Amino acid sequence: MSSLATWSLLCFLIALVLFAIEVFVPSGGLLGVLAIIAAIAGIIFLFQINTTLGLVGSIVCVAAIPVLIMSAMKFWPNTPFGRMLIIKDPKDSDDMGDAGEQEEVEENLEPDPQPKPQYLNMTGIAQTDLRPVGVCRLGDRKEPCISVGGMIDAGTPIKVIAITGGNIKVQAIDE
Repeated sequence: MSSLATWSLLCFLIALVLFAIEVFVPSGGLLGVLAIIAAIAGIIFLFQINTTLGLVGSIVCVAAIPVLIMSAMKFWPNTPFGRMLIIKDPKDSDDMGDAGEQEEVEENLEPDPQPKPQYLNMTGIAQTDLRPVGVCRLGDRKEPCISVGGMIDAGTPIKVIAITGGNIKVQAIDE
């Protein structure tokens, strides 16, 4: 094997290693740029050996780019840096504390498209924390409500004080 072929293979190997490291180490794209430069150097060495070999190397590199990017996108969310940046879906959480209660309430929540005036002055119970929005049980229905005058804890008795713009406004009942 000629020295140009050895240098070409070495450049392609360096490009692959740099690209793999780019997936796991946040470098702001610097390692990706170095990987591209190494791949171009490998292509140049192949062109110096033979034009056909250089064209084949170019086509292989261009065809490998989407495969490498898709592979990186598959593995990146599982890296420590990727896990820090991706927001977790509360439904996927193993801890079923507040998320489990919220999911149960959301399944049973079927609000009226337009709250009815009969809710005015009605009393009920806050099903979730109202910060300031949450869910309250009014009669036999669960409705989204907005607290007036601060946060209301779940389980607190509430009273509907206004219905404006389709929003039910409640306040805690002092016992």
